[in-house]
Amino acid sequence: MISTAADATRRDYLVLYNPEILSLGGASAEGLEGSVSMPGLEVSVKRPQQARIAYDDETGARHELDLDGLPARIAQHEIDQVGGVFFLERLSRLKRDMAIKRWKKSQTA
Repeated sequence: MISTAADATRRDYLVLYNPEILSLGGASAEGLEGSVSMPGLEVSVKRPQQARIAYDDETGARHELDLDGLPARIAQHEIDQVGGVFFLERLSRLKRDMAIKRWKKSQTA
């Protein structure tokens, strides 16, 4: 489930069944990402600013959607997770290790 609204105050949730990224484009940009699996941890991840995705709706009909900015980032993040790629895997080993260490320390405080 994602919100495709560019305006963060507007929520237009969309359920994506069998989502896939068809193409990525535009300049890459850094943006904060996190996960409920590691509450309180947010790290900057570099991703393309545009994404064309395909998905099935609740009836099984296939759709394609072009996303820009934050909605494109959210779709990439969520589709990665469906495919078994955790957002920390998008970081260098050094940044990933530092983020995990910071998160572990926050859990003992």
